[in-house]
Amino acid sequence: MRNPEKTIGRIIDKSVSSMIAYEDEDGGIDSVMRAKLTLMKRNGIKEFWLSTCVSSATVELFKSRPNALLYFYHKSFQKLVLLTGALEVLAAADADGLYVPTEVPVDYVLKFTAVKATYSTNIKSEDFSIA
Repeated sequence: MRNPEKTIGRIIDKSVSSMIAYEDEDGGIDSVMRAKLTLMKRNGIKEFWLSTCVSSATVELFKSRPNALLYFYHKSFQKLVLLTGALEVLAAADADGLYVPTEVPVDYVLKFTAVKATYSTNIKSEDFSIA
């Protein structure tokens, strides 16, 4: 891939849904997954701010397990982006001036910082680090 930030950024911007999962103690994917997160802002392919309305039990899980996986899928391109990194939970009121959508109740903003990525098509898969 010649320009990962541009290619992956385009998939992220055009994807309809995003999902987040958590790494378990062994580095595998935990079954806990949260779908339909709204991407509020992104800084390249390194930092992402997502809005969500979740229960307090889920928020506690988010806080206790900061290692997470963030998925973006574009159905018509049949491409998947999997980002691995750390998750931080912010109260919506503490979102540092980010636009918080008003059409959906938002209790929390999730800040995700990626450290590595996997880009997959129906033909091949490519892994790389994010600086």
